[in-house]
Amino acid sequence: MRIDPPGIFRDRYLVPSYDVDSTYRANLNFFFKLIQDVAGNHSHLKGCSLPMLRTEGKTWVITRTVLDIRRYPYWPQYVDVATLPLEYAGYNAPRGVVISLDGEEIARSFSNWCVLDIDNGHRPVRPDFLSVRMPPVSAQDDPYGFGSRRPKAETYDSVPDLKQLCVFRPRMGFLDSDYNGHINNISYLNAIVDALPRDYLVSHLVSRVDISWLKETYLEDDLTVYIGSADPQAFTADGAELFARISRRTQDGEETVCNASLTVRTCPEKQRSASGDNL
Repeated sequence: MRIDPPGIFRDRYLVPSYDVDSTYRANLNFFFKLIQDVAGNHSHLKGCSLPMLRTEGKTWVITRTVLDIRRYPYWPQYVDVATLPLEYAGYNAPRGVVISLDGEEIARSFSNWCVLDIDNGHRPVRPDFLSVRMPPVSAQDDPYGFGSRRPKAETYDSVPDLKQLCVFRPRMGFLDSDYNGHINNISYLNAIVDALPRDYLVSHLVSRVDISWLKETYLEDDLTVYIGSADPQAFTADGAELFARISRRTQDGEETVCNASLTVRTCPEKQRSASGDNL
């Protein structure tokens, strides 16, 4: 664990046996836990971790993550991780993460983090006050070329001619609750994955996730996951784009609490089998 100029935090992580699938390949949980963990460890070293901010009446929340996966690691491999705070964009404090295996980049993510004022109705606070503790890396000094903004994402409700593929009602439990007292953002992702057919999950891998957390939810909330695609044959296609919406039941109907899109590709071993390369 170290911080290199111009402010890049670096660490090495084991792919743990509890965050893999039946082939010992890392699952999506591994990537999203890693994204949060390195951000927390870096912030802690710089004096602005979540527990530290709470003593000042503030807290961190993550509002969006765009994750691109080129290759999945396996247990018990080690990956090298680099993360850096990017130039502020309004109320957003963006962060980039690069994950490498044996010197080769296998995944990267861009996340928007936001500071909330606990004592003032959880209103967002401009992150400029953190620049002395953890200065953002300028675009000129960023060796990975992240930039500080991403275009607005398409959503379940904005895609023309979207076909609903499945509906799922997740049941959140005690372990889904986080240190802020609401449902952990990774649990939203798990609910989306759980909504997909098992046969589809066994034969496909997610190569890109763009997920936005819009509202806090709690254990007692009644949630529904909707999955759709512009391609009605998405579950048999390679490279299909799926759109997910998680809604919370209210007295007046439903409100959206999370939007996500997933690009999903056929597993490499399934592609080889289909082409006869295993003969």
